[in-house]
Amino acid sequence: MHEDPVETCFISASSSSSIKVVSVFFNLLLNALLPGISKLFALVLWSVDITADWTAQSWILKSSANLIPMLRVWNFQYAQHSPTPPLMRALDFQRLYTNINTNDMRSSIYSIIQSIFALPEHSTKHHVGIRVWQTKPAVWLTQNQMPANDQSRSGTGHGGAFMIFDLPTIQLWLSFLLDNMYVTFGGQLQRQIRGTPMGTNCASNLANFYLSHYELNFLLNVTNMHKTSAIDGALPSPDLHCVTLQVTQAFLLTKRYIDDLFSMNNPYMLHLLYTDQHCYHPGLHGIYPRSLLVSVADVGTSVDYMDMTILPVVGHSQRVTTVLYDKREHGRLASLFIVKYPHISSKISDSAKYGIITSQFHRYRRIIICFGTTSPSGWQLSLTPCAIRDMTVPAC
Repeated sequence: MHEDPVETCFISASSSSSIKVVSVFFNLLLNALLPGISKLFALVLWSVDITADWTAQSWILKSSANLIPMLRVWNFQYAQHSPTPPLMRALDFQRLYTNINTNDMRSSIYSIIQSIFALPEHSTKHHVGIRVWQTKPAVWLTQNQMPANDQSRSGTGHGGAFMIFDLPTIQLWLSFLLDNMYVTFGGQLQRQIRGTPMGTNCASNLANFYLSHYELNFLLNVTNMHKTSAIDGALPSPDLHCVTLQVTQAFLLTKRYIDDLFSMNNPYMLHLLYTDQHCYHPGLHGIYPRSLLVSVADVGTSVDYMDMTILPVVGHSQRVTTVLYDKREHGRLASLFIVKYPHISSKISDSAKYGIITSQFHRYRRIIICFGTTSPSGWQLSLTPCAIRDMTVPAC
């Protein structure tokens, strides 16, 4: 409903899907492997002597609160060297889940998982498998700890049900998952042959791993060109060594929440968005395949991104602060009556109903920087008559 133009979007419910169990356990596996993506990014940046702790992360955001540390880095490390407020961009992948080529997704996700298994912390310890639990942290396994037969790869224990994965098993599960995306619509059983249904348990993790594969390869290509160009005569331009380092540093201020991309003070972003684009040198190509349609949702010194507005600090315009943003209160949605909170007499528990207010305060605390002000507008929204009204009207 917030898209412009307005379009319908099919969301597959996963509760009654025949691959529910596969999707649940594969999601647990991807959650366990997710920190490995940040370690891969860190290794790439360390290779060009970018070693600050805040850079040892992938572009993936788990929530908007994870963007705040990067904004603070800008305020305290970059702003003093910037003559103007930072130019920011919020970009959006259009229909990401259905624009992804399934075969490309299969090979890309498996490739980055192979790289995680090959990390020094696993290869030096001869890890060949990982046990994922429903309620306990995952455990890496050596060859001697792997079960002797397939029947022993799953079971139950103090951490609930568990499943043991090695690379061949991961490849098998991934292919089965992507090849058996069946949905019922209009009384017909149909198989999705491109992308993945939005409603399946591991959909967001599949998207994150897929996009991270391209983001990591982009940085790997740029840093390799930087290191190679340091060798006299290796490449035709003597300036390429400096340019590749500048590109690498520009993309340090980039984050992504699934299909919402955020870029800060990066003059190269729009020139290196797609793999068929190149900048300065034919070998310096962009990030994503052209099949992923990326549009600019907002651009300027003040942008709306997820549930926050990022804007210059009054009197310190090179620095940024955040206030709450709710797309339901802007544009065409502003004229609609949208119930945000449950009715006070609804059947859910009182703690859940009133807990919404306190949980909103905690959310504001996490995502609002409040630099140079003690009363940001975002905090005031919890106390407006609109919020009280939403607590007391019948739910639709």
